[in-house]
Amino acid sequence: MSDNAYSFIVCLPGEKPVRHDLGADAISFGRSPDNDIQILVAEVSKKHGQLVKDNDSYRVIDFGSTNGS
Repeated sequence: MSDNAYSFIVCLPGEKPVRHDLGADAISFGRSPDNDIQILVAEVSKKHGQLVKDNDSYRVIDFGSTNGS
């Protein structure tokens, strides 16, 4: 079990869920390998969005993706 209070869990059809423990102030996610969390799905943009620490929580920032976050 992790000591981190927050996790981002990626669930893709036919695959086991992958848990990403959050600790940084900003975490990028998307299809491109230069993201902190890479999600290899056609519907996910190369630079899809960001998780931003906001006091005691995280908020999702969508970078204008076609399919939304």
